[in-house]
Amino acid sequence: MKEIFSNYSQKVKKLTDFIINSKSKDSIIYINILSPIREDTYDSKLESFFLFYKNKFKYIKYQFILLIYNYLGFIYNLLKFVKKERFFLFNNDVIHKYKLNKNSRIAYLTSINNINQLSFKYDSYYGCENNDEKYLCIINNGTGIKGSKFFKKLNDSNKQNCILIDYGGDLKTLINSYFIASKVHFYFLLKWFLNPNKFINLSVSVDSISRKSINNLIIFFQIKKVISDLKIEKIITTWEGHPWERLLAKFCNENSISHYGYVHVGPSISQFSAFRFLGSDYEPYKLIVPNLTSKKIIKRIYANESEIVGSHKANLIYADAETYIKKINYSQIKQKALLIIPQGTYYEVEKLFNLALKVLDSNLQIIIRFHPCLLNDNRMQKYIDNSIKNMKYKSNIIFSKSSLVKDIKSSSHFLYCASSAAIECLSYGLTPIYYDCGHSLNSLFGYGIPKKFHAKTSNDLRKILDYKIDLKYSKKLNNSHKYPFDFKLF
Repeated sequence: MKEIFSNYSQKVKKLTDFIINSKSKDSIIYINILSPIREDTYDSKLESFFLFYKNKFKYIKYQFILLIYNYLGFIYNLLKFVKKERFFLFNNDVIHKYKLNKNSRIAYLTSINNINQLSFKYDSYYGCENNDEKYLCIINNGTGIKGSKFFKKLNDSNKQNCILIDYGGDLKTLINSYFIASKVHFYFLLKWFLNPNKFINLSVSVDSISRKSINNLIIFFQIKKVISDLKIEKIITTWEGHPWERLLAKFCNENSISHYGYVHVGPSISQFSAFRFLGSDYEPYKLIVPNLTSKKIIKRIYANESEIVGSHKANLIYADAETYIKKINYSQIKQKALLIIPQGTYYEVEKLFNLALKVLDSNLQIIIRFHPCLLNDNRMQKYIDNSIKNMKYKSNIIFSKSSLVKDIKSSSHFLYCASSAAIECLSYGLTPIYYDCGHSLNSLFGYGIPKKFHAKTSNDLRKILDYKIDLKYSKKLNNSHKYPFDFKLF
């Protein structure tokens, strides 16, 4: 494991050095591959990125396949937008203003992957109420749903003082983003032609026009327009290491806007992109964290300072969990029920679900919750169907459509790796079972959970299903998340 981690950190360091030493730093900061968010989602991509160290011919072939794919992607996206907007380049329908309080000077940026998130009382990223008239809520709409269905759900949710931004932008923003990216693309492609042994220039050239890189520009341009038009003085966003976060930080620093970066998950030991130093222009005004545990981890691992502003989990934990664990009676639990809570990656679902299936029997119920971004994933559904097709006890497998709290109260244990839902599960006294999916991510890192609750094999998992966690760990976590996110601190 140490060798894998070391290789990943070395790869990220090479990318960081490339950005810092580049004369074109301001132009390339948006490129997606230069800012790997986490080891689990980017390690294989970086392996392809640095393939030239092993086989130069294979690397060049791979990059040119990607290049053709990116060119075709541009044509596809352009035709899709032209068809949708009928050549009206200045379409403003991608930024929806809803019951605005024009006196708001503080904004926070959130995101939704499922339309039902609109009706949640508390925001998923900050834990604050979703309809506060004092603070502007900017919602990045990643559901893919638009039009009358979306606005009906919005009206039903009784929201106010919010702006919805469609994830893909409009045609004008798309063309502007590709125009900027094309200059970077051809510049680095020419640099590679002039110096064919500098392979990283080819990688940067190719990824500069990838859809994910373009999305970073689109997201930034739309947020920039909103906060400029409404004269926002302070903005709070998540801080995970995304390129658009760095672009926004630079814009805010240049325009005397205070940008607060909220580390709502982790931090993990491989979250280099979020905490590496790329220059003071690209740093938020302040890093803010949910609790003392997060503050200590950031200081210890990355030597970065941060400020505690309250937890996004506090409202749920103190509304119910504290009372619930006082009433827990393990002797009344007749059947073991294992709640699986993978984060939003196919890889983690596969790892955790496969492990759980190996211990499935007549006395065990398995409940699996999918991240909102995977709920309509066809590849995921096909994998699940194939996995359970010939299972003897498949009637004991439940694919949850209930609330997280309801699933927690129906379970005795939970299997996790990097999902932040582990916080809620432990807060309610469920027994944790940690499985390292291969990248050292652990969403309960820092809470002192004993290693006896770490499973490396299915035999370990079967053994831990007979254990019960000491509720002192739940109480410790609950105390850590005692105070809710507080806008009054800004």
